[in-house]
Amino acid sequence: MNTQTEPKPCPFCGGPASYQQGGEGSKRWYGCSCEDWNCQGHNGRLSHKTALNAVKAWNTRAAIATDRAKRVAGPVLTDEEIKHIAITTSDSDLQAVVPFVRAIEAAVLAKIKESS
Repeated sequence: MNTQTEPKPCPFCGGPASYQQGGEGSKRWYGCSCEDWNCQGHNGRLSHKTALNAVKAWNTRAAIATDRAKRVAGPVLTDEEIKHIAITTSDSDLQAVVPFVRAIEAAVLAKIKESS
């Protein structure tokens, strides 16, 4: 195997992963799993018909939530949506909620930009 076909570290614990194969003839299977028996990634092996497909499947990762957050260009909620979910009956409190939520949005977006 080369660097493109080596299993990435376990997506659950970050530990090393290993490649397995078993069966014979038409029952031959290939898979990858975490080497740590106590990790969920150890039990999560899926069988594939080729070694390359097994490693490609193991190395496939979902986009990290911050990747999506980095694409957010502006407010996530409208002012009316914020007012709708605010837990208050006072009009003056409602007027204060929107700037408060906008300040939180700005702080979160700043942290995301700072970390990228």
